[in-house]
Amino acid sequence: MKNLLKPIACATIAIMVAAGYSCDKEENGGSNNSTTSYEFEHEGSKYTVVKKLKTWVEAAEDAVAQGGYLVEIGNQAEHDAVYKAIRDAGVSPSYTVVNDGGGVAYVWIGAMATTDRTWVWNGVYAEGTLPTFWMGNSDGVELGYANWGGKSAGSYNEPDNFTDPDVSPNGQNVAAIGMANWPQGSASPLGIAGEWNDIANTNKLYYVIEKDAEPGLPQTGGTYVATGTPSFLDTPGPATWNGTIEPQTSSTGEQWYKITNWGGVTCTVYLDFVDGKIILDDATRIGTDNAQNLDVFFGAGTIDPSTNVYRGVNNFEVKYEAVTRTLVFSGTSSGLPVLAGLVGKNRSTGVIEAVYSEQYANTKLKLTFGASVMKSKSRTTDGKKMATAGFSVQKEF
Repeated sequence: MKNLLKPIACATIAIMVAAGYSCDKEENGGSNNSTTSYEFEHEGSKYTVVKKLKTWVEAAEDAVAQGGYLVEIGNQAEHDAVYKAIRDAGVSPSYTVVNDGGGVAYVWIGAMATTDRTWVWNGVYAEGTLPTFWMGNSDGVELGYANWGGKSAGSYNEPDNFTDPDVSPNGQNVAAIGMANWPQGSASPLGIAGEWNDIANTNKLYYVIEKDAEPGLPQTGGTYVATGTPSFLDTPGPATWNGTIEPQTSSTGEQWYKITNWGGVTCTVYLDFVDGKIILDDATRIGTDNAQNLDVFFGAGTIDPSTNVYRGVNNFEVKYEAVTRTLVFSGTSSGLPVLAGLVGKNRSTGVIEAVYSEQYANTKLKLTFGASVMKSKSRTTDGKKMATAGFSVQKEF
């Protein structure tokens, strides 16, 4: 299946990740666990409409505490599912009044604006590089799916960063779904129920929490930034590097992830998903070292610094931190840190006889396209992919 045989000089390492989701899964109709929450599913992700009044920051913090994030909407189908669930949850169009939003009620989503009005998905309210979907105000540039007020009428009226000394003295830097046309009672509304508006983050509203599809594994492609501790070898690799992650599906329906680059070397690494765990695929030959008559694999093992002896670690488990969207290659074996990287095996015996320079301990691959890069749905709309470069931000409020 993975016959990527290339000379070691241009080795292609591979990480295989089984996706852990089913494209054929039907959407759940939703359920009320209490009077303050309503749960539903869409395309493998789980959502909760929370009927508690919180500021945007408070809502994001609560989402993280529950193992999720404020909903990050990637396409029209997801938006429609979320808005339908909000109505099914019994959220009244008049449960509250947002004075800087035309006097109607709203529900928080995970969109926020940076100081230069670049809109990003930041449902965990964290610093870092985040996916952008819009730049500017209503006359801005659409980089991904958006449903700002005025869209249905053919011309965006939002976001507008309305600033008023009484209701929005610091402007409007977060987004919410409108529950009624605004301004209230207007014959020419700026937006209709179900569209988005930018409002002040100090408003207290209901909100929607999203959790990635079980088991919380990467589900869509994007870019990452890696950090790790290079081994003590004579020519260790760099301490940080970049790469991409792409989902793959075989003709038989098997799903995995192709992670390019390791330690600055152009390569591809596979991770398997076995019995609910992410396991490093160390059995797939990914290159050759003809000079030493070796086949090249990506593996995990330890090196005893006193003897220089390398011992392989079978079935090495890679952790995935869903909230921070980070793959973690870290662990110990017999008191020594486990290293992940390229190894060379004897073609006849299968014994490891070479360890290459790209060996790392405590490696973390943090996805930069997604707070959403790890989401289960396809982040596309109208044939347009969401920007993969992301945008670096600090907490703005």
